[in-house]
Amino acid sequence: MSKALIKLKSKQEALEKREKAMKEKLKKDKKRLQARIQKVESAEKRRERKRDTRKKILIGAWVLAQIESDRKINLDGEKALMKELEKFLTRKIDLEIFGMETK
Repeated sequence: MSKALIKLKSKQEALEKREKAMKEKLKKDKKRLQARIQKVESAEKRRERKRDTRKKILIGAWVLAQIESDRKINLDGEKALMKELEKFLTRKIDLEIFGMETK
């Protein structure tokens, strides 16, 4: 083998080694990013479950208030419920959960 051929082979091996190292680094980066994405998605799901639970609690509180005051609950759909809740809710954060303007 000539010196030039040996030199080319050596360069090729070095390039392949560097390529392999880069590939491994990219795989590690990909795993790390996937873990971060999973963490963010989990946090979003947790927040949404908390928000949904809070909505249920507030609707339940409204229903109990109606029962305690001997009022009939006569609702015709979601719009009617939202109107009643808008009158009932006082906290800004509770109104925002239902997408209502603050008072």
